[in-house]
Amino acid sequence: MKIPPDIRGFLGTWTLFDEDNVEYSVSWKNKQIEISGLDTSDGEKLKIGHIKVFGKELHFNSVCPSTRYKLTHVFRNVRGNSVEHEFTRIEKWKKNTGRTSSSS
Repeated sequence: MKIPPDIRGFLGTWTLFDEDNVEYSVSWKNKQIEISGLDTSDGEKLKIGHIKVFGKELHFNSVCPSTRYKLTHVFRNVRGNSVEHEFTRIEKWKKNTGRTSSSS
């Protein structure tokens, strides 16, 4: 099967312009997208999941095992050797029941 045109532009290894502490590699294997993530500062491999393509956007999640940071990612607007990368950090918060808030 040929690589779908909407995916072709995402193939390769991506890093931030000014730093290269984390890289994401996107490939096409066995008729599906595969993504790997690497913290290049220490060699830690990120866990990648929930890979989906929506139109011309590539969505996926990553988890850094040592810090437990969870991120959702969107790659879009591929132009040559650049891509727009939007990410959101996911955290679980708890209500602080030891304090009360005052309202004015």
